[in-house]
Amino acid sequence: MKKGVILTSPLPVMSPIIKITGNFCNLKCGYCFYNSRDQNIKTVMDVDLLEKFLREYFELFRGNLRLTWHGGEPLLAGLNFFEKIVEFQKRYAHRHDVILNTLQTNGTLIDEKWAQFFKKNNFYIGVSLDGIEKCHNFFRKDKHGKGSFQHVVRGIRILQAYKVPVSILTTITKYNVQYVEENFRFFAEILGIKNIGNSIFYPDWNNGNKKMMQCGIQPQELTDYFKKAIDFWWRKDDPNFRIREIENYLAGIIGKEASLCLFNGWCSSFFCVEFNGEIYPCDRFSGNKEFLFGDLRIYHLKDILNSRQRLDYAKKANFLHADCMECKWKSCCNNGCLALRNKDGKFYFCETRKAIFDYLARKISDTTERKEGR
Repeated sequence: MKKGVILTSPLPVMSPIIKITGNFCNLKCGYCFYNSRDQNIKTVMDVDLLEKFLREYFELFRGNLRLTWHGGEPLLAGLNFFEKIVEFQKRYAHRHDVILNTLQTNGTLIDEKWAQFFKKNNFYIGVSLDGIEKCHNFFRKDKHGKGSFQHVVRGIRILQAYKVPVSILTTITKYNVQYVEENFRFFAEILGIKNIGNSIFYPDWNNGNKKMMQCGIQPQELTDYFKKAIDFWWRKDDPNFRIREIENYLAGIIGKEASLCLFNGWCSSFFCVEFNGEIYPCDRFSGNKEFLFGDLRIYHLKDILNSRQRLDYAKKANFLHADCMECKWKSCCNNGCLALRNKDGKFYFCETRKAIFDYLARKISDTTERKEGR
């Protein structure tokens, strides 16, 4: 327990993903969770609701706290809104709290004013970028069907000029899976960004983006992708070049705790706050009433996080398929993400997980044997 909140993971706090602009976005990416919804409607969280959320969140949790600001495109909320975020955090956080503000953006709206704000207030910025220009522009287009690559790169360069910490989140698709090394070289050697995360564009069972149903990446494609990524990472041999999924595979192999909820089984330590106060497990389930925990406009955050809906979700998230029981990688995988499970509850990319754990473990073993002269 922490201030009356029933915790359902080993973590002492829960971390929110706050969709301050809902689905509202200036792009229209083909694979977006929200592509089939109207993303032209301006939806921004009411400032009073923002204050209520932050006040109640800081009442419940103390210590090292990570808040992720999300959308749609969160920068559409405007700089004044973000200044309110900082103001309320200073007002309601406890003196010894360590707050990490992270923001996920498409990068197209970043200018010097934004960069100055992020630098001054210690924000960490994740930019969505799918690789070299032809890879990125294949799905990530604006509302007129034009690629967004040049605008994104410009935004990244501005952040770098102001020394704002930047990472890249790239979505693995049927298209860019063909250009693994080219994309990683571009990130590391052209852009100079060495902190890379990967999102998986999967068969969209939950969010109803019907036109993309046949475009989800398949397990063998994902396996090939990560093998190529590992080979590139291995050859580069740069301790500062980080691919977060590889780090999580490596953590499992050497017996350390993985950091990603996709691996460590701590899904229920997160929750997603929609612009209108509705609270869901994460942004993958946002808007799906089957997964609605409660409404912040009506209830206190503590009551929502202790609701039967959230506790039932935690049980589902922590479910291990029967096949997991015999798997040597069970404690490193934990049946993956609930949003990426088949109808029988088994992680859709189970075979990929096993193949990549084995591939990386063999690579480590072979290298160790060579060094020892065996």
